[in-house]
Order: sequence, then structure tokens, then C-alpha cells
Amino acid sequence: MESGDGQDGKKNISVRASTESVDEFDRTIKKAQIEGKIPMNVSRGQVIRGLMSLAAEDTELVSEAVEADSG
Repeated sequence: MESGDGQDGKKNISVRASTESVDEFDRTIKKAQIEGKIPMNVSRGQVIRGLMSLAAEDTELVSEAVEADSG
């Protein structure tokens, strides 16, 4: 197990993002909930973990994310 890993095999991560970006992300999650695309009890963390899983298998998605963050 790597240093920093929890006993359950998970790591806590932290990111800094602008308030505007976080608010926009939260609005997108809420919109998807209202539209019935995701369950109402989905958390921001669940969405981020899902996005990380998708990005782990898709270098194009990672590239697009870096471009979006740099722009």
C-alpha cells in the first residue's frame, strides 16, 4: 500500500477550484438530477469519482480536461 492510502485502499484527494467553477458543476449535477439522468441522492464526490474512472480509460478525455482547465 502506498503512503497516504487509507486502510480501505482509498486516498483522500483535494483540489482547489474557483467558486464559479464549483457552483457551475453543482448546478450541472442538480440539473441532471432534476432531469432524471442521475439519482437525486448522488453527491459531488460520486460524480467526481465516476469522472475519474472514465478519464482513467480515456486519454482524449484527460487531454480535453487539461485544455479546459488551462483556458
